[in-house]
Parts: sequence; structure tokens; C-alpha cells
Amino acid sequence: MNQSLKLIDRRQLAEKLGISIRTLQRWLSMGKIPKPIYLGSGRRLPRWVLSKIDHWIMSNCPNAKNWNGEQ
Repeated sequence: MNQSLKLIDRRQLAEKLGISIRTLQRWLSMGKIPKPIYLGSGRRLPRWVLSKIDHWIMSNCPNAKNWNGEQ
């Protein structure tokens, strides 16, 4: 596993984007932000790969449905 892989949670992502967690959830359901990976059982622990989020931001935050996340 990649030792430099950094994951962030909802609160950290919302803070990074300057939005509320509620807005983050709305954007996620609308497909405006990249989908998270889920840790544990169920969908209770979403995490985003920080490097992919940074790349998404540097790409001018395209609609996640049209963004493949490749660097």
C-alpha cells in the first residue's frame, strides 16, 4: 500500500472547500464532487484521497461525472 496516501473525512473536505458539511452532502448526491471511498461496513465512513481532491481543485472543480480523476 502507498505509504503517502492521505485520506480526509467530511469535515476536513468541507473545510478545505469552504462549505458546510450539509452542502458537501448535497454536492455529493448531485455528483458535483468526486465520490469517496468507504471504510468499514456500510457507508458510514467516507474518505477522500487528498491528492485526488487537490488535483480536482487544480482542474477547476469539474462536475465529478465528467472527471475521471486521473493525474
